[in-house]
Amino acid sequence: PGNSPDGTVELAVTRLGLADVPENRGTPIILLHGSFSNRRFWYSPKGIGLGAYLARRGFDVWIPEMRGHGLSKRNHDYARNRVADYARYDLPAVGAFVSEQSGQVPH
Repeated sequence: PGNSPDGTVELAVTRLGLADVPENRGTPIILLHGSFSNRRFWYSPKGIGLGAYLARRGFDVWIPEMRGHGLSKRNHDYARNRVADYARYDLPAVGAFVSEQSGQVPH
């Protein structure tokens, strides 16, 4: 919160992998869904999808959900969200969050 002119933006981020075993965490990877999708594009509860595959291979997988998608709440100016807002405000914030939490630069 606070990195966008619309201060009501809150993004949900799902982490896959061995989060409870810090010494076994691999390279952090951010997987971003498309315009009409959410985190389920990358993994399912049954362990299917690229996110689950990468986590099983030892990567530290992070899946943000963009404004108003999936677990991310709709922000105040939801109808005015643009891809440019995601790129300018949200992606740098997600990258900084993942770096802070993992202690590594995400890919």
